[in-house]
This record gives sequence, C-alpha cells and structure tokens, in this order.
Amino acid sequence: VGTRWRSDGDGPWRVGARRYRGGIELSSEAGRIFVVNHVALEDYVVATVGGEMPASWPDQALRAQDVATRTYALHQ
Repeated sequence: VGTRWRSDGDGPWRVGARRYRGGIELSSEAGRIFVVNHVALEDYVVATVGGEMPASWPDQALRAQDVATRTYALHQ
C-alpha cells in the first residue's frame, strides 16, 4: 500500500474520533497521518453553511453565506 491510501467508496468513514462522508485519502509523512476528505462542492457548501448559521436566519443572509463559502472553497 505504501504511504498513501484512497477509499473505493463514499463512506461514511471513521478516522479516530472523526467521521467523514465522501471519499477519503490517507497519507503519512514523518510519522504523521494526513486525511483529505473528497466531497462535491455543493455538498461541502450545504454542510458548511448548515454548521455555521441557523436555518432560521433570513434567507438573504443564508444566500450570502453560500456565496462566501463557495468562493472560499474555490479559491483554496
């Protein structure tokens, strides 16, 4: 397997105490394990905005956060 492993399915996966949906890629370097979670952009936006703002906030505020989240993800 070497120092890199990539999942065949979409999970959910558990790494330590954390759960991940989507695909994951594990790699190791200098005795540390790195986890990269591969998810579709819109799934990421929905999960992130839902975790940052209550659904009861005004619709325009939620839409603005959608734009900010999507812009940040694409920039990174």
